[in-house]
Amino acid sequence: MAGVETMKFANLPVGAQFVYQGETYSKLNAIMGVHAETGRQKLIPRFARVDVTATTGSGGTGDVQVPLNAACDEFRQWYAECRAYLQGIIEDGQRDEALKTLDEASEAFVRGLERLGGS
Repeated sequence: MAGVETMKFANLPVGAQFVYQGETYSKLNAIMGVHAETGRQKLIPRFARVDVTATTGSGGTGDVQVPLNAACDEFRQWYAECRAYLQGIIEDGQRDEALKTLDEASEAFVRGLERLGGS
């Protein structure tokens, strides 16, 4: 197939679109792909051979469309890790206010993503 490059999944940059086992995905992180149509995440072996078309490229610097629910899931996981970390390092007298501020920022961020998804 013209314009198609085959490479290892591990060599793709995050955000690159690729075809694996006949299905189109975007690379979410070092081990996960997000299905282009369903938004479902799939574990992709690092050594798996994937096809990258010339139009989607492998540079990862262009606009990449990631399903909103996948982006929100990733953010919520990151947020939970940040919150757990902050609980461990902030002194008792400041912890409640710091966590409240983090919670408010998180909710505002998710609302902003949801607005983008509705436009």
